[in-house]
Amino acid sequence: MGVSAVIVPRPLTVSAMVVTGGEVRVTNTGTEEDEYAFVIDREAAQWGWVTPPTVTVPAGGEGSVKVLFRLPKSHKPPAGPMPFTVTVKSVRDKAVSTVADGVVDVAAFSDLLATLNPTTAQGSGPSHHTVAVSNRGNAPARFRLKATDPDGSLDIDVEPVTLETGPGTVASANLRVTPKKGLRRGTAERPFQVVAEAEGHEPFQMEGTFTQEGTGAGRTPVIIAIVVAVLVLAGAAIALAGGSDDPATSSSSGTTVAGAPGAPAADDPACPAKGHDNRDRGTSGALPFNYSFLFTTPDGCKPVRFNPCEPIHFIVNPADAPAGGLADVRQAFRMIADAGGYTFVDDGTTDADRFDFGRQAYNPARYGERWAPIVVSWGRLGSQGRNDVVIAGMGNGQVVDGTIVTGMLNLNADARIDASRETPVPDGYGEGISWGRVILHELGHVFGLGHVQSKNAIMHEALLEQTLSRTEYGVGDIQAWRQLGRQAGCTQTPAPRVVAPLGVSRATTTVTR
Repeated sequence: MGVSAVIVPRPLTVSAMVVTGGEVRVTNTGTEEDEYAFVIDREAAQWGWVTPPTVTVPAGGEGSVKVLFRLPKSHKPPAGPMPFTVTVKSVRDKAVSTVADGVVDVAAFSDLLATLNPTTAQGSGPSHHTVAVSNRGNAPARFRLKATDPDGSLDIDVEPVTLETGPGTVASANLRVTPKKGLRRGTAERPFQVVAEAEGHEPFQMEGTFTQEGTGAGRTPVIIAIVVAVLVLAGAAIALAGGSDDPATSSSSGTTVAGAPGAPAADDPACPAKGHDNRDRGTSGALPFNYSFLFTTPDGCKPVRFNPCEPIHFIVNPADAPAGGLADVRQAFRMIADAGGYTFVDDGTTDADRFDFGRQAYNPARYGERWAPIVVSWGRLGSQGRNDVVIAGMGNGQVVDGTIVTGMLNLNADARIDASRETPVPDGYGEGISWGRVILHELGHVFGLGHVQSKNAIMHEALLEQTLSRTEYGVGDIQAWRQLGRQAGCTQTPAPRVVAPLGVSRATTTVTR
């Protein structure tokens, strides 16, 4: 008994989202009829299959089966040749087998995104922004950046002006906006534009505004710089899995990176945030292990947080929510109340308020003389035909005078937990990925928690990598809530007043395959 096999054509040209393939041609070199089974190699099996699974071939005869591929619109596999193998085995005699070699020529596709963060800033200058470019395609892309302002009133520096991105990567440039002339009193709107050009792609145009304040106004400039890098994601973008949070502040008190010159030692009990700043990733390349904070006090010693000694209100917009969405949100607040000692007030449901970067933290016409409640809503952010990173939710808190006063949480009603985009995120707090797990993670961002290295934590950024068997807080999560909640003492809630909107999302979660 014997067998030989060949794959034709060579190579197979395959485009994303299109079923394409060829044949595995088998020759029975033995003296008896035989039946053969086919196994495609493990790497190629992510996207390919053989049909039918077996074929019967007479002695000295030939037979064939189809080998088919359907590639996702993703950065994996990259454009270019992808070798694969199909093992052919006799069903009747396991010792009889052969291996056929083939090549898939993966067609290139482009899926690019560019964002400006933040899009608005104010003060006497300068302001600092980040231009993030995401390559969600499967081929390298090169961006060239340029910035202009229509009335010539600004000096705009971009560094670097050229960004190289490989498939599935994100690159960023720093943008510095400085008024050419001072303004003595009042304010003036200074619009500007950033253009990111990539060969073979329509230019990305990003609009920004710098509100210049008069130096005679006697007030400290406020720079809204709440930033997320993705893909972004998703996004952006999005976002890709493993994205990071950049330094930010949304209040005139500001925040600084823990570990600045003169900061207390890491083992100083008076400085619990030392070494736990989420922005450590931006300086050392690594996140804190057990817990981290998105915002810290100017000396880097303590986390910026809600006042745990006053009731915190929340409201839910159930539009587009899954069947158990409202119950899952309320359960999450109960779990956070237990972990941090908070008192929450459920303001019910609304159809007039939802996640919005221009949302007002103080809206007396709707909520009276208090800070607006935390709002939780769902949106249709999509999941099909994009790439293998799906945004599950975005959560961020708004800081005023060194205290978080409100926040927003947006959940993606289209999120799926498998590469085929067929399995919705399940309700509840069971094992694996669930809406309960997503909501707990994103509300952590609302309350000031950042990402961590530990996979045994709700705040680990990649949901599929978490090792928690149940949807419950890990040791590091509990440590963090002790630093944010009532056990850490009361803080001062600033008086409600009109402040600048948040502007952009602070943090994202992704479901990845």
